[in-house]
Amino acid sequence: MAQTSLLDSQLSIIKSRWPKLAQQLNQFTIDDIHAQLKVELTQGLEQTISINGIQLSSRHDRYQEAAAWCQGINEACPHVDCYGIGMGDTPWYLLTVKKVAALTLHCLNLKLLKLLLTYTDQREWLTHPNLELVSAPARPSLGVHWLACTADLRFCDPHYYYQRDIFWHEKNLSYANSRHESNRALHLQRFEENRHYWQYDPDALLLAAKLPPHRRVLILASGPSLEEHFTWLEQVSALPQAQKPLIIALDTALKGLVNYQITIDIVVSIDELITPETAQVTKLKPRNDFAHNMALATEFELTPIALIQITPATNHLFPALVYFPRSRPDLLAAWPGPRYAAYSDHPLYDELEQQTPHCRLYANGSVIHPAVDLALNIGASNMYLLGADFGFMDGKTHAAWEDGSLGIKHHHAKHQLINGHGENIATTLNFISYLRALELLISKHPRCKFNRLSQRGAAITGCDYQAPDKLLLNWQQA
Repeated sequence: MAQTSLLDSQLSIIKSRWPKLAQQLNQFTIDDIHAQLKVELTQGLEQTISINGIQLSSRHDRYQEAAAWCQGINEACPHVDCYGIGMGDTPWYLLTVKKVAALTLHCLNLKLLKLLLTYTDQREWLTHPNLELVSAPARPSLGVHWLACTADLRFCDPHYYYQRDIFWHEKNLSYANSRHESNRALHLQRFEENRHYWQYDPDALLLAAKLPPHRRVLILASGPSLEEHFTWLEQVSALPQAQKPLIIALDTALKGLVNYQITIDIVVSIDELITPETAQVTKLKPRNDFAHNMALATEFELTPIALIQITPATNHLFPALVYFPRSRPDLLAAWPGPRYAAYSDHPLYDELEQQTPHCRLYANGSVIHPAVDLALNIGASNMYLLGADFGFMDGKTHAAWEDGSLGIKHHHAKHQLINGHGENIATTLNFISYLRALELLISKHPRCKFNRLSQRGAAITGCDYQAPDKLLLNWQQA
């Protein structure tokens, strides 16, 4: 059968069953698709199609590959969601071999489907009564029983980005858990080394006393967009106390912040690798009445930290540190301000909680999670995220840090996410996982209004954009 008649025949089936999908497919011509994508026929023991160098299936044994994809699906399963089509072998296998009762087949990229219908015969599964073919997700979750053709994930349309990211997160979870388990011995050692801290330091929830009556909290993450707002943050810091939000900074954000007159109320640090140098301990400035205290320090030829050693009661002038017991002992010892203990929600902390109760904060790989959860737990009703970018901007991932200083280098980034402008920005699987975990946390707290203050960073579901200048004006007029 000629290519045109084969395509027409299969489009006719789709038009009769899913007319809206047929209209979407007719938006693309095969010539346009070839102009946009590098399409090649790849030969092995069998044939497959390669798109931009990525094979849509095995070129040696496509049946066996489909069987491998579907091995976790029981025969006669009541419903399966399959993300991606590949070369069509996987939906065929699910319907004819596994005999699933209902299959929702998600077309992640309409151009790939049109290519497939142009060059290959897919009518056996296209006509199957148990099939539902869709081009947009009906819900954010992947479904109860699901699988994915991983090649298609590389080309998915934007409305499937969330499902794609959840899939990568699920596939990466066992590796992440194994890394956490490999650090278990170190964490247990740290628990003992820090026992005299977490047993006697106050609980982090006592910081609720710092929350202003308006219950606004500004979270300063360490993404590159933070650099664009240092002057704005100085203006926020200059607000009268009644108008100012509570400011919580992540440890890795401090490198840029310490060079400006920015008041930080709380710093959150949970990672076992964060050193006093990373947290800029020797460069921290007093929280309140900066000029007075610096003049006093100058008069006695003392640094602010040396001043603390003489007048310990003034340590409230420095930011409070909220930490997990796995933190480095030298960081806890060097911190000039008050310390507050908290535990991760990981089971490893259960025994510590039995010995000395402390609040449990949500942690899923990034310090932003416990920082946000802390703000929620102490009563925030409006939260503003700045520097929560979750990707590469201007060739780096962290404000004031060189590319690769705190993670992989820009040229190693192989994934993308959508920013507030609707543009793709480079990112990593880890950052994608952190973003989706944050979105999950946000979804569980509908009573708190979440806002992000930059459009260049990740678009965060459940988090509306607020223009910083307009927001500052509102605060000044409050």
